[in-house]
Amino acid sequence: MAIFKAQLDSEYQVLSNKTAQDNRLSFEARGMLVLLLSMPADWSVNVSWLQKQSKAGRDKVNRIIAELIECGYMRKDQPRNQQGKFTSQDYFVYSESETAAELPANGFPVNGLPANGLTLFV
Repeated sequence: MAIFKAQLDSEYQVLSNKTAQDNRLSFEARGMLVLLLSMPADWSVNVSWLQKQSKAGRDKVNRIIAELIECGYMRKDQPRNQQGKFTSQDYFVYSESETAAELPANGFPVNGLPANGLTLFV
């Protein structure tokens, strides 16, 4: 269980625009990611604690965690004991997606058009 983030004063969290604009994530998932990244690096992700931080129930919190895992911002490890039974659930949180290379920079793919397909007028 670890939270990987930029090394700054403990009162601040830096989030890249690529992460903040990752349209694969719901607003809820972005909010949970920011909350998790604000915690100390040695903090353990606790699902019941996350439920208490919002009006979200167990299923919604688990859905958001699954979304963060799917998009590469979290990883879940479940170590097993010698009998093959799960001993714990360890979550690792990342400020950038492990699949970030697939995402366009600043919302613009190589062709220079917005990734959402909308025309940008300046």
